[in-house]
Amino acid sequence: MNRLKRAAITAATLPMMAAGPLFVGPSPTAEAATGTLTGLFGSAPRFSSVSVDGSSVCPCWNIAYDFWPGQAGIADGVDALDTWISTTWGRKTVLAFSKGTHSVLGWIRTNEDDSAAHTIRFYLLGSPETPGNNYPYEGYKFGRGLPETGDYENVTFIVRQYDGIADAPYDKFNFLALLNASVSMHLNGYDNLDLDNPDAVFIDPETGAETRYFRTDVLPILAPIDWITSDEQMAKLDALLRPLIEAAYRRPVEIPAPPYSLARQSKVVSPSFASTTEALIDDTAGDDALIDAPEPADGDMTEQSGVADYPGG
Repeated sequence: MNRLKRAAITAATLPMMAAGPLFVGPSPTAEAATGTLTGLFGSAPRFSSVSVDGSSVCPCWNIAYDFWPGQAGIADGVDALDTWISTTWGRKTVLAFSKGTHSVLGWIRTNEDDSAAHTIRFYLLGSPETPGNNYPYEGYKFGRGLPETGDYENVTFIVRQYDGIADAPYDKFNFLALLNASVSMHLNGYDNLDLDNPDAVFIDPETGAETRYFRTDVLPILAPIDWITSDEQMAKLDALLRPLIEAAYRRPVEIPAPPYSLARQSKVVSPSFASTTEALIDDTAGDDALIDAPEPADGDMTEQSGVADYPGG
């Protein structure tokens, strides 16, 4: 974004700012502001439940755009973000979810020579353009990810393990992994996240951008029977199924397996699903010993440099 364009947009907004009550958004004197872009059809996590540095990322200002499918909607998001950046004072943070991340990445690619593309803090939740992701998508002007070179340490991808959009299986013939990824972790997996405490981290050696992975302790395909199944049985099922599912992935880092004492959630059981898994539970019931999972690596984050043979992102 050049200075003439920024000055023109700023001048155009002066009468609106003078009106006071008509101005919707952060104050011109604000020290910091956070804008959000929702996903397709306005879907989004509860941004107020997401925390950084020990506190909520909000108050947030919604950056309204045409969130319908297609290139026109993505382009409208690019323009809306451009206007918000140009008319917002102070330190800026942007959180985008799913389709909204296409607009953010499109804006960055369009403005890669602008210092703002390298200084604004961007958190991209559930992005189809996550580095190494194998989900087919249509980015802004059919582009993909960040520019290949440049310093983008200000950009962080946030991924919930087994999110079928942002963490798609590489092996499309692994039916179990596809079934597991089809359960809706994309829509409900990003609430109440502490972005400073991921389970694994990948730093792109070319751009410096981070991808922070948050483990899913209960396999999505097992969640419907979790509340009626003992810890021991859930541990056996997880130890049986998780390696088969993980074999379908080629992430740039390994996400540690969960301690089974944490792999408990309260879910509503699906009778049809329960009937399909009854035989599997019975098969494991005769085992005397609990199958142990590997302990997580020391520390909250795992880091690995370099990615090989990763399509996408």
